[in-house]
Amino acid sequence: MNSVTGQVTLGELVKFVLENRRGKAFLGYPEIDIACNIKWSAEEGTMLYATDDQQKLCGIVVASKIDGSNVLFIRDILTTQKWVFKVFVKQLKEMFPGYTLRAQRYLGEDEKPKIVNYKTDRLIELVLKEKV
Repeated sequence: MNSVTGQVTLGELVKFVLENRRGKAFLGYPEIDIACNIKWSAEEGTMLYATDDQQKLCGIVVASKIDGSNVLFIRDILTTQKWVFKVFVKQLKEMFPGYTLRAQRYLGEDEKPKIVNYKTDRLIELVLKEKV
């Protein structure tokens, strides 16, 4: 199991998203928007990707820091293997200690997006199944 290792290109990341997106991850984004969001987030230091033991991409998370606060807005997350989400949460916790996680979620049947402020320590505890 690898996380945020190896070298992949922007093109490979975009191709991964286009071939694997489902649910609300990268919903409706044309290829150029996917590329721009990944590039911008990578330059900001808020993009992570994961590869498996064979160096095959199996996840990406794109986030942004909200200026003037300790808030990390999770823009999109896409994984193809279950272990990746847990690794992303652990990496983000280490990279952004003390930050609160925020995301746009589609809750309920009306499918209207809502901004959700997570109880970050509790979320991390649940995901990692350990005290934080």
